[in-house]
Amino acid sequence: MLRAGVRFVAAALMLAAAACQSPERQLMRQLEQGRTSVLPCAEQLHDSADEFRDCIRYRAGLARNPEQRLGALFYGWVVADSAAMFSVPEAEPVAAQLAREAESLRRQLAIDDGPLCRLAEAPCPRLQARRASALKPE
Repeated sequence: MLRAGVRFVAAALMLAAAACQSPERQLMRQLEQGRTSVLPCAEQLHDSADEFRDCIRYRAGLARNPEQRLGALFYGWVVADSAAMFSVPEAEPVAAQLAREAESLRRQLAIDDGPLCRLAEAPCPRLQARRASALKPE
């Protein structure tokens, strides 16, 4: 009986700690979970940019919430954009597709660029310029 009580108190404390996290910290945790979910997709990029895009979309679709989905799509765009800079075949149109999807979701969620730049571990001005380039109409 005592052990059950200790477990209950421990669980209650963990829930309370999670509830006390700042909204910014919670957002970063969700974005990071989305990024982590798509890391295995990078191997697809060596074979086909289209397979990479499909992997990103599939894993983003498994996200538990829209913030995780955004983390997956945004990080997928960052990886595809980097691959395009190194002339990986078909990476540029895939990067543009993922950029459009991530940007649409970012706007729906009203999330500014700061957390996404931290997620990508890149300076915001550079990412913003790359995104603007990717989002230009063809």
